[in-house]
Amino acid sequence: MIEKAILFIIASLLISGCCNEEPVEAGRYPLTDVELQLIPYSLGDTIRFIHSNGYEFDFKVTKETLEWKKHSEFCEWNCCGQGYYSYQQKTTVLESLYPKLSLKFQLGGNDWYYYSNNLNIDINNRFALSMPFDSLGNIICDNQTVRCYDTLRINGYLFYYVFEKDFDFYYSLEDSTLFMPESILYNQYGLLQIKMTNDETYSLKN
Repeated sequence: MIEKAILFIIASLLISGCCNEEPVEAGRYPLTDVELQLIPYSLGDTIRFIHSNGYEFDFKVTKETLEWKKHSEFCEWNCCGQGYYSYQQKTTVLESLYPKLSLKFQLGGNDWYYYSNNLNIDINNRFALSMPFDSLGNIICDNQTVRCYDTLRINGYLFYYVFEKDFDFYYSLEDSTLFMPESILYNQYGLLQIKMTNDETYSLKN
């Protein structure tokens, strides 16, 4: 009798574990053209930067992807036919040989989760920040979390509509590059400058 009861329970679990329902797409969120322009780099581009002590070096765009991702809410039981939504994610990576830096720019969420209307930037997978933007692809300036300048002179050149954002997260205080970024300056041309905590800078060389 006990063996039959055990077999019945196992059979019930197997039946309940079978699901013929397909997951349902509840929403689909593509990136617009103006949003995509927030990361103005293409694969193979080379961008020259200069350190505040005069050392020049190149960033090269080593990765550029635009792909669809799926997001589902966490579900441990009874997930048959669970809904999900699809979203586009753009990822662009700039790398330099020396100093050894890897800059990752992402739209449509980062590597861990989805959230819309944010430009995410991280350096060496250690330091990260997010800048919100509106439906027209304009970075939102509140002069607190994101500071804005009508004009700003960087490395001897005048730039218009520049945004400055401090880093939000420091995943580790130990980094083999000894590179501790404090904030970035950004505009329609992309990254203009990285400010460090020791007052050194890495700036775009026009």
